[in-house]
Amino acid sequence: MTDFRNLKSPQVHSRNKGVYLIDCQILRKELARRKVAVFNAVDASWSAIPIALTPTTVEASEWESLEHDGRLIFGVFLKVLRWLQCPSQNNLAKNLFDGLSDFEKEFVTSDSSECWGHVTIRMDLFWHHGNIKIIEVNCTIPAMQAYSDNVFNAWALAGGEVHGESRNSEQLLESLVAMYRLDGGRLARPRIVILHREGDSQLGELLWFQKEWTARGFETLLADPTRISRMGDLWVVDDTPCDLVYRHIFAFRLSGHEAGQQIKKNRNCHMYNPISAHFEAKAFLALVSQLAGDQRLAAEVEMTEEEISAITNRVPQSRILGRDLVDRTLGASGSDKRDRMGINLSSTVLKRSIGYGGHQVIMGDTWRTEDTQTNLRQMTNMEGEITFEKFYEWVLEHDDSLWIIQERMSGARRKTQVLTSHGLEIWDAFFDASIFINSRTAPICRGGVSRVSTSPIVNIGKGGGLAPFLIVTNGI
Repeated sequence: MTDFRNLKSPQVHSRNKGVYLIDCQILRKELARRKVAVFNAVDASWSAIPIALTPTTVEASEWESLEHDGRLIFGVFLKVLRWLQCPSQNNLAKNLFDGLSDFEKEFVTSDSSECWGHVTIRMDLFWHHGNIKIIEVNCTIPAMQAYSDNVFNAWALAGGEVHGESRNSEQLLESLVAMYRLDGGRLARPRIVILHREGDSQLGELLWFQKEWTARGFETLLADPTRISRMGDLWVVDDTPCDLVYRHIFAFRLSGHEAGQQIKKNRNCHMYNPISAHFEAKAFLALVSQLAGDQRLAAEVEMTEEEISAITNRVPQSRILGRDLVDRTLGASGSDKRDRMGINLSSTVLKRSIGYGGHQVIMGDTWRTEDTQTNLRQMTNMEGEITFEKFYEWVLEHDDSLWIIQERMSGARRKTQVLTSHGLEIWDAFFDASIFINSRTAPICRGGVSRVSTSPIVNIGKGGGLAPFLIVTNGI
């Protein structure tokens, strides 16, 4: 383990071209205290998340514009789901959601309004030639609110130049209570239970929620599905009655548990978010993009001009791999052969529609590298060189999930010092960001988080880290 007491405080350039010092000993101590780390259930150990010393900054006016567009785009999701529930779209809906578990599929055909109302979602962002684009949407575990707050505050205490504050955890609590009130909850201080899987790798974040929310007067418990039950109008965790549930677990893990049955009426039992795995399928966002680009279909879905403009400006060009699966349903003249021949791999990213953690994402320009070929052979269970033609046929004939092709973003990239468990390192890093928003109640969540990685696939689970995230006004 590196002795951070012997590290010199590195100089970090501020936005106004000044210089300030980051005390790595203080930063490391604060990050450990706040458990900005990944929990390893096998041996109950903690692995520190790498932290960039230079922040990601976004102008307040730009962030407000992004928030406005993000809310418009997410609002379109409900319209598209209702459209997919029309009998004429049965085949498209089946193809679109095939990779979901049977339990999750039940909610695709239920009353669409019943799966609407999110205390928070996370829209993942990437820069493209200076513009912020929305590349993915997370509705089930839109995590990193506490991580972002704690990186921000730890970095500030260590000497970082900070303006404003990071209130993601507080806003999430406010959003939970607002949804509880909207659905008839009357208690001034409802007791909250955070429902998570046993051995959750993000346990550090959940423990911080528990600490902070309890300190604000909302006693908060943690429980996995085996420890929670319903008794009358209350949830019960180890004989302790609770009033509302914040779900931090994938829906398929609830199948066979009482919480899984109760979530079918989540508004009555105050369990948030509702099951909406279909909204975070990457093919769903690609479909939204495709529908917005067709005047007839956009009108059929009842998109407004403002919504179409937001989608066009914010969502990268995206389409579902296997043009015939979609175009025949939509009444367009597609061709699988044309689809195969018309793809420029060097400027695209391929993503499995149902998948998490960046593990089934392929950068097109790395297709022939050994690492990508090894990954492709493992996925397809084929030998030898996996050409795009072979992969394409495997997707159409063997995988139970669709894949999408998305325009590759240029990204925000710069060299930065990163505090890791091994000491200070210099990374030639990609920086991304995410915005948190809520739905059905008045706008409450509007903060963000930033991740950093040496790979353009920016994910903590694949070796990435976090960066302080700042919303600034006129660069200050």
